[in-house]
Amino acid sequence: MAPSTHNAVNVRSPRFVSSRNYSPQPINCLRRCSVPLRLPTPPSYAESEPVSPPPALSSGSLPLLSASRTLWHSSKMIPKPPGEVRRPGRGGYNLRKITNWPKQDYDDVKDYIKLLVERLDCDVPFGQQPLIDIRCIRDEAIAKFDFLAQYDNTWVVDDFVRCRLMYLKTLARNRKQRGIP
Repeated sequence: MAPSTHNAVNVRSPRFVSSRNYSPQPINCLRRCSVPLRLPTPPSYAESEPVSPPPALSSGSLPLLSASRTLWHSSKMIPKPPGEVRRPGRGGYNLRKITNWPKQDYDDVKDYIKLLVERLDCDVPFGQQPLIDIRCIRDEAIAKFDFLAQYDNTWVVDDFVRCRLMYLKTLARNRKQRGIP
């Protein structure tokens, strides 16, 4: 008896479908922010006045133009600490402690970002929010609090937004469980 051959249909089960297949919204659907977008640009050294090198380095033994200027720019920015915000027991950090701002400054930034986050969907994780909305929040926060610009890639603003989104998502889930609209 010959083995029967049949055409098997390759069907993927739902477990292969992932939320990672997120595609951003088309540009015509995005909202405008009140502050013009500032694209991150490196400082323009061609427009700045020439700076003479320190006497010890003027011999030409080190490449002065690219390396020293890159180090200068990166050393002015405050790097993001290792770990994840709101997870100090698991290798993360507490945002209030790591920023070490006066209480009034911390509360002012937090309250302002709280207002800005209202335009986001709290059911969508931070990484899947429309990039234009995240950029608008970053730019508006920096426009109001200029000291936020000293944080590398505006990680501190992103962490405030992440915290607020997590809070709103938890609040919505708890209300749903209790049957509160």
